[in-house]
Amino acid sequence: MRMSGLVLDTLPPIYIPFRFFLTAPWFGMLAALLLLFSGPELWASHWNPVLIGLTHLFTLGFMTMIMLGALFQLVPVLSGERIPGGTALACAVHLLLVAGALCLFAGFVFREYFLTGIAVVLLAIALLGFSVAIGRKLFTNIAGGDSIHAMRLAMIALLVTIGLGCYRALTYLYPLESTLNLTMLHVSWALLGWVLILIMAISFQVIPMFQVTPDYPFWLTRLAPPVIFSGLLLLVFVQAPVAVAGVVIVLGSAVLIYAGFSLRLLQHRKRRLMDVSVHFWQLGLSCLILAVLLFWLVLLLPGIAASAQLSARGLMLVGVLMIPGFACSIIMGMLQKIVPFLAFLHLQRHCSANIRAIRSLPSMHGFISPTRSLWLLRIHVVAITAMLGAVIYGPLTAVAGFALLLDFGWLAFLTINAALLYAGTRRSVTVMAAD
Repeated sequence: MRMSGLVLDTLPPIYIPFRFFLTAPWFGMLAALLLLFSGPELWASHWNPVLIGLTHLFTLGFMTMIMLGALFQLVPVLSGERIPGGTALACAVHLLLVAGALCLFAGFVFREYFLTGIAVVLLAIALLGFSVAIGRKLFTNIAGGDSIHAMRLAMIALLVTIGLGCYRALTYLYPLESTLNLTMLHVSWALLGWVLILIMAISFQVIPMFQVTPDYPFWLTRLAPPVIFSGLLLLVFVQAPVAVAGVVIVLGSAVLIYAGFSLRLLQHRKRRLMDVSVHFWQLGLSCLILAVLLFWLVLLLPGIAASAQLSARGLMLVGVLMIPGFACSIIMGMLQKIVPFLAFLHLQRHCSANIRAIRSLPSMHGFISPTRSLWLLRIHVVAITAMLGAVIYGPLTAVAGFALLLDFGWLAFLTINAALLYAGTRRSVTVMAAD
C-alpha cells in the first residue's frame, strides 16, 4: 500500500465518516423494499413519482451519504487542512441529509408534495452548508494534486445539481415552468458532474494507493474532469439537436477514455493477490462503459429516438447501469478497503501510548474478510442483473427488490460488524494502557 501524499496529522475522528457509512445501507434497503412491493407498474414511465422516489433513495440516501462521509475523511488527509466545523458540521449535515432524503422519498411515493418542499429546505441547508465549509478549503492554495482539482469541479457540480433539483422539486408545489431539458440537466449534472467527477478524483488517489498501480497519466487527470465539466456547461446553453449530439459524443468519449484507462491500470497492478475491491471497480467501470454506449444508441439512432416506449426503457436501463451498476459498485468496493483501513489506522494511532498493544490488533482482513466481500460482490451482480431484467420484463421487479435487500443488508452487516470490532478493540487497548 502506498501512502505517500497523505497527511495523517489532520486525520478526523473515525466517527465522522463512520456515521455516514453506517447509515447509507439502510437507504439501500428501503429502496429494495420499495421495489419489492411496487410491482411492474413502477417502470410504466420515467416520470412515475414512485420511480423518482426510488432513484433519490439511491442517489441521496446511499451514494451522496457515502460520498460526503468520504470527503470529510479525504480532504483533510489529502490537503493537510482541517474542515471548518469539524464534528458539529458533520453531525448537522448527516442529520439534515437523512431527514431531507426521507422527506423527499415520502413526498414522491405518497404524492404528499408539501414534503418535497420540506425536503428542499433540509437538503439545501445540508448540502450548501457542507459545500461552503469544504469549498473554503478546496479553493484555497492547498496540496492534494489532481484529486483536489477534480474535487473542486465536483463541488461546483453539486451546487448546480442542488439548484436544478430544488427548482424541479418546487414545480410539484407551484406552477413553475418545467421542461424535460431541465430534468435531463439535473440528472446529467448529478450523475456526470457530482458523482462521476468525484469518483474520478477519488480514483486518482485510491487506485494507485490501494492496488499499487502506476499513477494515472498527467494528461488524463488534468483533462478528463474539465472536459466533462465543460461539456455539461455547454448542454446548459446548446439547444440545436446536432450540437447536443456533438456534445454528448465528446462527453461520452471522455468517460470511455477514463473508464478504459482505469481498467488498464487495474490489469497492471503490482498486488496480484485476489482483491474483491478490484472486481467491484471492474464491474462498475464496465457498467459505465455500457451506459455510455447504450445512451449513444438511444440518443443517436433515429428509429429508437422516435419510439417513446423504446427510448424510455433505454433511458431506464442507462439509469440502472449508471446508479446501481456504476456508482453503487464503486462505492461498495471502496468501502471494503476504506472501512478496514480507517479502523486499523485509528487503532494503530490509539496504541501510541502502548506499543505492545499493536500486537493485539486485528488485521485489516479481520474487519471485513475477503470471503464476506466476495459474497457481497456476487449478490450485487445478481441485484444489478435483476434490476436490468425488471426494466425489460416488469414481473421481475419483486425479484430485483429481494436481491437488493440481500445486497444492502449484507453491506450493512459488514459495516456494522467492522464498527463493533473497532469499538471492542479500542476498549481493550484502553484497558491495556491503563494497566
